[in-house]
Amino acid sequence: MDEESVKNSGSILLVEDDSFLARVLDERLRQEGYEVTICRNGKEGLEVAKRATHDLALLDVILPELDGISILREIKSDENLASLEVIVLSNVSDPDKIKEVKSLGADYYVKSATELSEIVEKIQEKLQMP
Repeated sequence: MDEESVKNSGSILLVEDDSFLARVLDERLRQEGYEVTICRNGKEGLEVAKRATHDLALLDVILPELDGISILREIKSDENLASLEVIVLSNVSDPDKIKEVKSLGADYYVKSATELSEIVEKIQEKLQMP
């Protein structure tokens, strides 16, 4: 079996309120072999993170009901969720927020400046089995 025919596996929680971006990410990640759960607001995203097992979370920073940094803080302070890999995708350019995201252990990417293929590569890297 050649490398290109091997599909990725893993479950991704996508917390994104932008319908277009959520759809694009969902389609691409499913093509790559990932299972995707989409949440449209922060409160729902945190609830789903707590009750279902995922391998990685993709979070926006600005979300209705609960922002992405609050979700990230909750995830990293919960011993049952702390090992969840998190990538933050946002257009927020506040250096303090970016620093906070990174200090909490997440990678940060600017949505408008990051190619979809780069995001997929980072997900593949994060979910690579040892």
